[in-house]
Amino acid sequence: MPIYPNVKEELELLYDGRCTVYSSESVPDKNGGETFTEKLLYENIACRRSSRSVVQAGDGTTASVQQVILLLIGAEYNIPPGSKIVITQFGKTETFTNSGEPDFHQSHQEIVLQLIDTKA
Repeated sequence: MPIYPNVKEELELLYDGRCTVYSSESVPDKNGGETFTEKLLYENIACRRSSRSVVQAGDGTTASVQQVILLLIGAEYNIPPGSKIVITQFGKTETFTNSGEPDFHQSHQEIVLQLIDTKA
């Protein structure tokens, strides 16, 4: 199914945040082991941080509510699972880990994130 003209551009008008993406890279150490370092993949990319609540059924008398945090970003970026993503939106900076595979759409991708740190 072809993408409708200008859908990607119109969606990107909603991107009110900026993000920087780091991957984790394995480097051999002098003791024969390995250490992990961060490698900058992308910097200052337009994006949107979004969230929604998910209600999970319990044992019949209780239910739990969990917040799911999503990153909406252009489909052209290759963001591997496990990446560290720093998002600044509305004057607030938050650091996340990427907890899953991207969900690709014709105009963008959605990545479920896990919060590490928040700074005002």
